[in-house]
Amino acid sequence: MGSRLLAACPGGTASVPSPTGCYLTQRAPYRRKTTAGGGAGVRTPSEPMSIQYTLLNYLLEHRPTLDVDYQWNYTLDRLPVKYVDTDGSCVSRNIKLRQFLSDALKRSDRKLQFEICRWYVSEWGGVRANKGETISRYVEASSHELVSGPVTGVASWSKILCLRDPKSYTIFDARVSMSLNSLQRLHNVDKPRLFLMLQSRNAAVRRAQEVIRRTDLKSWLPIPARDVYRTYLRTVQQVVANSGGALDLQTAEMILFARAEELAIVWH
Repeated sequence: MGSRLLAACPGGTASVPSPTGCYLTQRAPYRRKTTAGGGAGVRTPSEPMSIQYTLLNYLLEHRPTLDVDYQWNYTLDRLPVKYVDTDGSCVSRNIKLRQFLSDALKRSDRKLQFEICRWYVSEWGGVRANKGETISRYVEASSHELVSGPVTGVASWSKILCLRDPKSYTIFDARVSMSLNSLQRLHNVDKPRLFLMLQSRNAAVRRAQEVIRRTDLKSWLPIPARDVYRTYLRTVQQVVANSGGALDLQTAEMILFARAEELAIVWH
């Protein structure tokens, strides 16, 4: 894994287009320790590292076991378009389903787009508290309006963004947020940033969230509410761009989702 990581982060830069069309340039974020003689030494584990380096290392480490780690089953009973499910792991089945629905959205009228998105948010995603008019508002809004607007409902509208363009957007929910915050604490990240904690149905995540609320995190930099999703998306885009093709936005999010319960332990 060490050689794979070094190959992905050779010390240069990589650029990846953002949803707004701008290019994000990421310099390989490893640090080197200066020795007493002024030379460059090897970075020690106790030294702070960037969140990009931490994520890249962690995601590459756990990518080989994703097919086992990620378990998210669904039923197609209420899906408003005909789809024949495929065999394979939960990872491959979910990616294929998402791509199918993405293609279906592009050729559907607004009414069917609404039905597809409502199914994906409530039935596939399990977020059933949204009113019909809320889903309709997300469907009618442009991707730019969703990303730059209020963070309220991000666990729902980020799922819709993923259907519109799975290669440019990824889901942000309570488990992903927990993994991001936990990795920063676990690996002594330089200038840690607290990602918004969302309501969760997962008991382990909820317990960890309560601990976080009682923990002194004055050294952590706050993320303005409207910037939460953009900060998350930009960070993951940078990591994917530096992964040497080993990761994409979908698999990166799946790893963070699947590992949330395990990572939540660092707060206890």
